[in-house]
Amino acid sequence: MPFHDRGFTIFSRLLLGTLLLTCATGLQWLEEDYLVSSFEKIALRSEYRPGEAKPLRKWLKPVRIYIDSRLGSEHIQSQLVDEHLATLRLLIAHPVERVPLRELANMVILFERSDRLRQAMGDYYTEAPFSGELLEKSICVAQINVKASGEIVQAFIAIPPDKARARGKLPACVVEEITQGLGLPNDSDEVYPSVFNDRSVDERLSPLDKLLLQALYDPRLKPGMSAGQVLPIVRRIVRERLPEMREKYKVLLERDERYWLE
Repeated sequence: MPFHDRGFTIFSRLLLGTLLLTCATGLQWLEEDYLVSSFEKIALRSEYRPGEAKPLRKWLKPVRIYIDSRLGSEHIQSQLVDEHLATLRLLIAHPVERVPLRELANMVILFERSDRLRQAMGDYYTEAPFSGELLEKSICVAQINVKASGEIVQAFIAIPPDKARARGKLPACVVEEITQGLGLPNDSDEVYPSVFNDRSVDERLSPLDKLLLQALYDPRLKPGMSAGQVLPIVRRIVRERLPEMREKYKVLLERDERYWLE
């Protein structure tokens, strides 16, 4: 659930488990209106103020990720991050890479035990950005720092490996939080199939998620654009990409295959 404070956006993967959805089935996600609506819900909306559209948020500078591993296998955590970065490189031209030093980073991923997580954040903040209540009910959390212009300049992700692994959500946390940190910060039960749906069982980006990310980093979309400016452009992007998506996925869907997990 997102929270907002002093120019920051905070979002999290809530403890909703693996409930199955009934609201969006079949080929609905391959329809133009559904894809445009999904972009609005994930990129321009907020659970904290559901009736208010937010300006578009995205990075302009390269994203440099530092992994601060204090619990669990750093090798596995690095592998999960690297696998997702490899996916991102296939989807968007915007540079997203790992760096070896915290001082070089503008996105930090902290892996720490759940009962030490808030204390560990003291190494990054004078005041912890996440309440104890939010950390208790969330599996993983993240925050983005956004300029008034809509440009994202920093992101911080906190993942407790003990809680995430117990819930079977460690890979999903890495994928969702990094992607949300790129400018798709909202969760919605109305968007499916998607890692941005807290009731989803997906651990990787679905084709719908990939389209949202590609649209966000299309050069026609600029930070700070209003919903009225953004959505007509998103509709054009969807129309350009939809024929290829339908051709690629329709046959597989008819065979009821979980193609996006392959």
